[in-house]
Amino acid sequence: MAEECLRAFPVLRSRVRQFDENFRGEILTLAFIVGNGGGMSPGELSSALAVSSARVAVTLNGLESKGFITRRIDPADRRHVIVDPTPEGTAEARRNYHTMVRRTSEILQRLGEEDALAITRVIGRLAGLAPDGDRA
Repeated sequence: MAEECLRAFPVLRSRVRQFDENFRGEILTLAFIVGNGGGMSPGELSSALAVSSARVAVTLNGLESKGFITRRIDPADRRHVIVDPTPEGTAEARRNYHTMVRRTSEILQRLGEEDALAITRVIGRLAGLAPDGDRA
């Protein structure tokens, strides 16, 4: 059974590559910032998203250049930076969220109710079994 799953993963990944990309990078980072109301440091983002501080820096540069976030000096500790979403960033995060929900719903509908419930349950269990500390 394990070999059958491993053989299916590359095919599955290639078919949902765009969907997978929504769960990382700028889209995920922006969603996380907006979902937490901003006021986060890059270090907090790195820990929460399990990515390197270098990747967070590159991602934040991209988000800032698009006008989706701002960075400000932490008034409590001027050595630190705080990241906040802009109104445009909040709107973009909401659009991305609705797109992801719609695409997920379409996939689950194609599976049918029984399989959709089963895969939702299994994904939840897999998330709980994933090793901590994996960094991209």
